[in-house]
Amino acid sequence: MFDNCIEIEGYIKKIIYQNENDMFMIGVLQSKEKTEIIFKGNIFGIDKDEAIILHGKWENHTKYGKQLHVERWERPIPRTKDKIIAYLASPYVKGCGKKQALRIVNALGENTIEIIMKEKESALIGIKGIGKNKAIKIANCVLETYELQNIIGELSLYGVHPEWTIKIYKKYQHDTIHKLKKNPYLLTEIKGVSFPEADEIAQNIGISPLSGYRIGSAVHYILNHYCFAYGHCYLPENELIEKTLEILNRNSTEKVTEIEIRNSIYNLEEKTIIIENHKVFPKDLYTYEQKLAKKIKYMMSTKQEYYPENKIDLYIKEYQLQNKIILGEEQKQAIKTVLKNNISILTGPAGTGKTTVVKAIIDIYKKFHPKHNISLSAPTGRASRKLQETTEQFAQTNHKLLGYKQDFDNGKSDGFEYNENNKLGYDFYVIDEMSMVDLHMAYSLFSAFEKTAKVLMIGDPNQLPSINPGNVLKDLLENENIPSINLTEIYRQSANSQIIVNANLVNQGKGFLVDHTKEDMFFINKIAPESIQETIIQSVQRFLSLGYNVSDILVLSPMKKGVIGTVELNNVLQEILNPKSSTKAEIKRGNKIFREGDKIIQMVNQAEKGIYNGDIGIITKIGKQKVETPTGESEVDFIESDFQGIKTIHFKEEWTQIELGYAITVHKSQGGQAPIVIMPISNSHYRMLLRNLLYTGMTRAEKKLVLIGQQSALKTAIENNQIMKRNTELTERISKLFQLSEKYMQSQKLSNS
Repeated sequence: MFDNCIEIEGYIKKIIYQNENDMFMIGVLQSKEKTEIIFKGNIFGIDKDEAIILHGKWENHTKYGKQLHVERWERPIPRTKDKIIAYLASPYVKGCGKKQALRIVNALGENTIEIIMKEKESALIGIKGIGKNKAIKIANCVLETYELQNIIGELSLYGVHPEWTIKIYKKYQHDTIHKLKKNPYLLTEIKGVSFPEADEIAQNIGISPLSGYRIGSAVHYILNHYCFAYGHCYLPENELIEKTLEILNRNSTEKVTEIEIRNSIYNLEEKTIIIENHKVFPKDLYTYEQKLAKKIKYMMSTKQEYYPENKIDLYIKEYQLQNKIILGEEQKQAIKTVLKNNISILTGPAGTGKTTVVKAIIDIYKKFHPKHNISLSAPTGRASRKLQETTEQFAQTNHKLLGYKQDFDNGKSDGFEYNENNKLGYDFYVIDEMSMVDLHMAYSLFSAFEKTAKVLMIGDPNQLPSINPGNVLKDLLENENIPSINLTEIYRQSANSQIIVNANLVNQGKGFLVDHTKEDMFFINKIAPESIQETIIQSVQRFLSLGYNVSDILVLSPMKKGVIGTVELNNVLQEILNPKSSTKAEIKRGNKIFREGDKIIQMVNQAEKGIYNGDIGIITKIGKQKVETPTGESEVDFIESDFQGIKTIHFKEEWTQIELGYAITVHKSQGGQAPIVIMPISNSHYRMLLRNLLYTGMTRAEKKLVLIGQQSALKTAIENNQIMKRNTELTERISKLFQLSEKYMQSQKLSNS
């Protein structure tokens, strides 16, 4: 567990503990009987300045010399009156203050903790001020504190990471060891634990390679991995069996058969998976598709309100006069289509005036319905802010609209406040950047819509699809029952932009030429990744010298790894644009450094803070804040940031939610734009040289676009339109519902005649 121990005159001077997220400096006191460590950072529930006892043996390391090899650790049980009171009154024991703690110690004595662990809540019931519920709460807190360390110690012998144990303990509590020894594949319920990792632990425990738990877990792993890694909603049954066989028999002498896997799939049917026409769905994704299709059909079949053509024309004329613009015929037709249909889709490449149309639609809709409530939303914070700016109407993220809450301990959603049982209450919903909306979000949105509501979805199907399963915009566009309007005309202002013109040429699979004299788009020919990186740095510095700031510049890379991947670019750009300084505080997390003035990106939604996945901010302050701990007052580290006017604080346990944001992936850039975009185009990113990825990156630029790399790589990207097909059934489900409805109507006509 611990590395780099240094022994000086019989004492350990320091121990550096390192895991994937943090590195901690720990001061150590050693005696003949035990070694106590005073922690200077958090580790598996241990607090700063808290003493623990290590059990292990001394070993000689070839590089670092004599080391203490730690086999397990334990938190010493407090035995003095003052220490017991301090512990019971700490924030870690809920429902117990200092006065209550004093009464407990006076009643139970110096063996208070052992008595509570043995007798649980029964030891506390009867003490003044403690009823049954409070006794259970206090006893459970004590058990969690001291029972958990024993569970960690025992499971670590099999290779179970302590952080995994803490998370699984929250679910199974006292039964954790029994559950995991029987079925270690339960670990895959924890976000980030893969089947191969759980399988290795199962081997250490001695689980048979032919165990039903193992086969079922492998089926789940393969099905979910391919759905969430590639955006599928199902896998063909034979493909699932083939891939499961491969992973189970790769390093095993006892071979699992196809029949055993097929039986496992059938045993899981209706529990966690659904089989339909030899297609295997995770149960949740099947439910989302089915319910979304039904809700769309239901809303479209609801009686539509009548909008007189002459009145629409009148309002369009008034809008043009008031806003001093002339709408094109496509745009006028779009307005009419949206008004006359309960559900509709507006698409079009960059520069076709989608925003102009949306603004007009909202204005004219209000003329018909001045008292109606309109909702505007988008997948990301940046996209919703842009929607608000362009329409001059309040807009928010889809997550915020639905009242989303996140449980960061296990990475799962606590659900949405608004759903099929608690409707949102708007009359008209406008959803922008629909290409980014995955199946689960689409289902969640439509579940919360009233059946009589009007819905307008806006998107560009040529951009990258959603990261998570589903291809909702494409599926809906392919369904002939759903009205869609595709704008094609590029308007004058956009036609003067090389960025827009060339992005649309790319979208059509055509090459383009850049006129550098226009100074809005540049292509710089470089071959070696190192030369591309150097030119990216020079370009950033050049724009900064022209008066732009770091927030104006977006460096986009298709990949994270490599010399021109986001990780390396972030490290280099940080050192050049925001170097180490005695006037700037900085803090380390693993091998990453955050520094005051750094540009960062939020990686997960935090609705309660008003920031969302993909939001860009600047670190304004790094410091310490005083908090109460079991041993008294202590200081905790924090990072304060400004996300486009939204002030936030990230404490240490939240630092995994942010990354440096000088360079981000094209996928993370969706829904936002920046005055300047700089983008490497290299054959070293061969598998990511895709037309839709290049198009998406180019259309993030508002004023200037700089492409740096090889002409051959650019040509490959433009020609590569082989977008991986996603396995979805949404189009077919909606069509079948309409067909059934049509058959029913026909049968009714026949019976009436």
